[in-house]
This record gives sequence, C-alpha cells and structure tokens, in this order.
Amino acid sequence: MLERALQKVETAAQQFRDQLYACFQKRAAASFNLMDALASAVQVESPIELSQSPVFEREYPSVYDVLGHSKLDHEAQRELVCKWSVADAQTISGYEVYAADSTGNPHPEAECLPARILLKTDKNTPALAGQEYVAIVRMLHEKRSWVAPLDMQRVSSDSTASAVTAQQVLQVHQHSPQTLKVITADSRYANKIFLAVFVSILTLCVLVRLRSNMALYGPPPKPNPHKPGRHRKHGDKFKLKSALRRTHSDRDETIQILWHPALQASTLVILVRPAYRPLGRYLPYVSLALHH
Repeated sequence: MLERALQKVETAAQQFRDQLYACFQKRAAASFNLMDALASAVQVESPIELSQSPVFEREYPSVYDVLGHSKLDHEAQRELVCKWSVADAQTISGYEVYAADSTGNPHPEAECLPARILLKTDKNTPALAGQEYVAIVRMLHEKRSWVAPLDMQRVSSDSTASAVTAQQVLQVHQHSPQTLKVITADSRYANKIFLAVFVSILTLCVLVRLRSNMALYGPPPKPNPHKPGRHRKHGDKFKLKSALRRTHSDRDETIQILWHPALQASTLVILVRPAYRPLGRYLPYVSLALHH
C-alpha cells in the first residue's frame, strides 16, 4: 500500500517536471540542475555554494550562465501551475480558496540592485531599501500549513503590490473563468486598486481584512428638494473601532452594507472572532460577494 502510494506520487512529480521542462526555451537542463540544488540545500550563502551540490551536474560557471541566459515561458509555466490538480486543495461551499500576500526582501547595502524600493513593515521600524514580491497561492486543507504557490512576481518601482496582485488574480481567473473562487488578503489590499477587479466578475469573491481605525459610511439619505445646498454624499458614519468594543457575543456578526470612499464600492463588513482571540475581540473583514 505504501509503496503504491509513493510510486503514484513519484509518477505525478515526474510528469510535472517533464511539463515544466518544456516551458524553458533556453538552458532547460542547467536550470533544472540549479533548481534541484536550491531545493535540496539547507542554507545557501552564495551562488558558488550551489555548484558544490551533489545534484548540480555542472561546474560553477554554469550557475551564472543559468542566471544570465536561461529563458522561461512564464505564461506557459503559469498555465501549467494553474491547471495542475493539487491534492487536498481547499474548497468551501463550491468556492476554491486562494490567498494573496506580499513579502519584502531588504537589501540596504546593495546599491546597484535594480528596482529597489523602500520597504517598511510598521510605523516603529525605519524603511529599508530592497525588493518586494507578491504571491498568490492555493490554500490546502485547513489542518495543514502548506500552500500551493501559483504565481510570484517582483513589484517594480513604478507599480504597487495591490496593482501587481490584481493582475495575478485576473490571470488565475482567466485559466478557469467558470470556476467559483474566493481570494483572501490582508488589510493592505483594502483599496480600490485591488478590489476593483472583483466588481464585474461574477465568479470571483474577495475577503479582505480592514484596518480597525477605518470609518465606513451608510447609504446617503434621500435628497430633500426643499432644502438648499449640496446633497449628502454619505450616510451615517460607522467606526470599526467602536463596533469592535461594542461586540461581545460568541457568534460572528454581520453589519449592514456600508461605503468607504477609498474602496469605491459598497461593502459588507463582517466582524469575525477568531478562535485564537479572547471572547469579544473581533477582526473586521470586508467582502464584495454581494456585488454578485
């Protein structure tokens, strides 16, 4: 039984490697040697160290040859990863679950590194020069910490993480436009650049965490034709921080449809109490599922 399962996994892995090999237009064999060396290394401190790996079947100049002259068909590679079936992929109520996030790679001393931007993790730490990467992954079973990466891109100096991630979401959607999907993201993606992708696509939903200091607005009242002056653009103000303090129940609580100018969309705010938080400590999330 165990041998049969291992053989099945080995066969699937080899099939994936063969199809990924076909996505390389130049230096395919050397690129695979370098990827195998990276995957099997515990810690790598220099490119030359990769050439000493037992799975790297070339001399050390080939490391730089691969980095400088290999060519990968990114669209073919992305299509392969998106269509490849993943075991234990998470699906909730018919929706495939994905997650989007970004990570910084500080390089304050590498002044010649191209496309460096300023990276800042929080308000108490200084900004460091480096590069930022955004990734979109397929979530696996809820009891596992592994994910299935679909795409990772570097954020250029003339773009933003939200804009690049929005393009990644569109690319994932285009590979299976009829499949229901929900994208989860952190509070930095609660902006109109990212959320605008979900407004017109019926098979895409988004669940984004909101900052606790954000204020939302209800629908504006009907204009009074007998009252002079400009009509109100927004309704009553709703402060998430106040709602978090008022909420003391064991269940998730859904708030009415509200509006925020920065989101440029009507939103459904949901207060969720995670299992690892004390009773009464809720996290605000925004969902655009109601647009559908």
